[in-house]
Amino acid sequence: MIETTHSPSEVAKLLGLTEAMVRRYSDAMESVTGVKVTREARGGRVYSQSEVRGLQAARALLEATDTHLSIDAALRRVLGQEVVISSIGEGAGVLALILERLDVQTAMIADLQRDVGRLRLELQSERDD
Repeated sequence: MIETTHSPSEVAKLLGLTEAMVRRYSDAMESVTGVKVTREARGGRVYSQSEVRGLQAARALLEATDTHLSIDAALRRVLGQEVVISSIGEGAGVLALILERLDVQTAMIADLQRDVGRLRLELQSERDD
């Protein structure tokens, strides 16, 4: 399964931020997760759908709370590394994000199972020949 990727300018439009702020969010995400955002051959970042969703969730959390969270803290919360729920609305948002992650992971597992099944059939066919 090939995942759609987004350029920094596309992510900036989706989040309603400048590209400089997208870089800041991206740097924070890399710091929080320890995983570097994919870079193109010329060094520009490309964002996966799941990275965009994480950035969108962090942005929404920052806009929805009056606790003056840092970008890093918001990302830790939405990425499941820190779960602090201060309101029912925030709890519903966290739950929705967790359920979305589970849906994505379930779909990925189903894709992998199909791929394994197909590879087994190909291997069996080659053995039979």
